[in-house]
Amino acid sequence: MPSAKKSKKSKKDLERVVTELARLEQLRKEKEEKIRKEKELLVKRSNMENEEIETIKIRESQDQVIKNLKNERMEKLSWTKFMQCSRVPEPNNAGDVNTYIATWTEENVVSSDHGTSKLEPLLAEGEAELHMFKIKAIDENNEHNCTLAKELLAIMKAAINEKWNDYALDLLQFLDTFPRENSENLIITKSCHDHHFGLWANYTKNPRFKNFTLFDGRLTFDMPKPVALSSTAMICRLDENITAVDYFEHDDRVVDGNKTIVGGVLYLDLFEMPDQPRNGNGWTIRTCNEMKYPFSTQQSVDINESDNETVNENSQSIWQAEVKYTTKTGTFIHHDSLKLLYWDFDDRKWRSDGFSDIHVEGSTITFKTTNFKPTIVTHENHPEFPLQSWTLSSQGNDSVLLSLKGLQTQLEVSIFPEFCRLNFPSSNGELNENVKYTPSELLYVKCRFLSHKMLSYYGYNYMAPKSVNNIDPERIKRKVM
Repeated sequence: MPSAKKSKKSKKDLERVVTELARLEQLRKEKEEKIRKEKELLVKRSNMENEEIETIKIRESQDQVIKNLKNERMEKLSWTKFMQCSRVPEPNNAGDVNTYIATWTEENVVSSDHGTSKLEPLLAEGEAELHMFKIKAIDENNEHNCTLAKELLAIMKAAINEKWNDYALDLLQFLDTFPRENSENLIITKSCHDHHFGLWANYTKNPRFKNFTLFDGRLTFDMPKPVALSSTAMICRLDENITAVDYFEHDDRVVDGNKTIVGGVLYLDLFEMPDQPRNGNGWTIRTCNEMKYPFSTQQSVDINESDNETVNENSQSIWQAEVKYTTKTGTFIHHDSLKLLYWDFDDRKWRSDGFSDIHVEGSTITFKTTNFKPTIVTHENHPEFPLQSWTLSSQGNDSVLLSLKGLQTQLEVSIFPEFCRLNFPSSNGELNENVKYTPSELLYVKCRFLSHKMLSYYGYNYMAPKSVNNIDPERIKRKVM
């Protein structure tokens, strides 16, 4: 019996020893695995740190390359500006720019030959200089300069508008000095640097002469009978500069965020024909009065008596002018989302009432309106999304080709290290395949502090939506097979 008990005890001791050895072996393996993982982690961390250091070095070197390219570009622009004897100060000096605009505003733009030579310096230099300053600020993501450019452009556009008004009033005061045929109305047109000016003086007061055309056929008016029978003058100005809408994008003048302005701004004003000049004490006095439209009741009665017909002042159709407007060459009109707006000076906002019979054919818009006020063409935002396809392919020589196909249009852009170039669509306008742009200048860049557009200006709006709030769900619905 003692022998059996001793044997059983020895067996249990052996099992305990084996279990302990197995536990120690497991602990050893776990410790070795932990040490191995820690070593691997240290190696990965070291590699990541090295990669991060290398990335920082590459980024710093590339930043320096970009900085050098920008400095070289600015030196070229400065030299070009110097060779052209430009009077416009550096845009980043707000005080000098404001002084320049204020000085120019005080100058008299009226000349003895009734030309636009005194208007041209600010149109040729000022707008372009501030526009490039805005583009540079966008490229550099400089919020301060972007805000500054926005404010300075609004001030400059306001000054330009005032000077055009002075020029129009000067022409009105001297209408009797311009030669014309006795049986026809007087038409005067001027164009300079994407600004087009036209004046129609209704001398005949005859409905048979209520039609007239301006700007090489791009703008045609069929005036309503109340205007054709009255002593009125029509002032029409078309601002097609890329900065045309900057004045209306400042402060509370911004267009609805769901809309994008296409093309320029069409300014329409109706004036009363000046009376015969009065001379006295060496002065010649001429009076020009802007007219509110539709006319007042007394004016309607006067027209009624001259025409022996009843003019219903409450009838919308009798007051409507028919306008045929061809947008700038290369503009694409989105027929489905097109909307016309005019600026209400009293409420200081854009309104859409007063337009009717809107028809679009190609880039020509025909409509009827009672609004002789600043008028714009707008599209809904994101008209090309969702994109149908896009590709990015190498062209060799350090350039790539970006091809985009939207719902209605398509684009092809060649991207180079220093610039990009539009291949399609090409046109005779600013969107020309031989013109070099910065990416921010060509593509639509939407910042929280500034919006800028070039392609959008011509109706090719490829700005991506930041949310689906303003997107028609039917356009993004996918079919399930």
